[in-house]
Amino acid sequence: MSPQDKSEPDTPSESQDQAGAEIICGDWWEDDWCSPYLRARFQSPEKSSRLIVRAFNPGCTRQKNSMLIRIGADILLRTEEAAIEQWIEVDQPLPENYLETGVCDISLRTLKPWSPEGDDNRVMGLLLVDWRLET
Repeated sequence: MSPQDKSEPDTPSESQDQAGAEIICGDWWEDDWCSPYLRARFQSPEKSSRLIVRAFNPGCTRQKNSMLIRIGADILLRTEEAAIEQWIEVDQPLPENYLETGVCDISLRTLKPWSPEGDDNRVMGLLLVDWRLET
């Protein structure tokens, strides 16, 4: 069943998301939709690490979209605007000052939120299929 056909919203993921990070703010539902703002606390590694993000802007949104990614209060990057039915893929090194802090908060903000028609009352960002730190 596609997200736009859902009659009832999924329950949000538990406090641990699919990447093993603790969700602090926002929702990442089991159908991979995420809220327009999502913040998670990751265990920061002691050695060089990369942030991996894969998101999809499906046709049902009927709009181009992009994402702002922050680490703590610092802007890491703003993605290029994704056309309808286009992937957003990020593979970005973490700044060195975040590697030895023990934890780092990473947030994703979809710049154009979307609400489906029908009984699904969620306000959504993009389909988030991967969000993790990799060494």
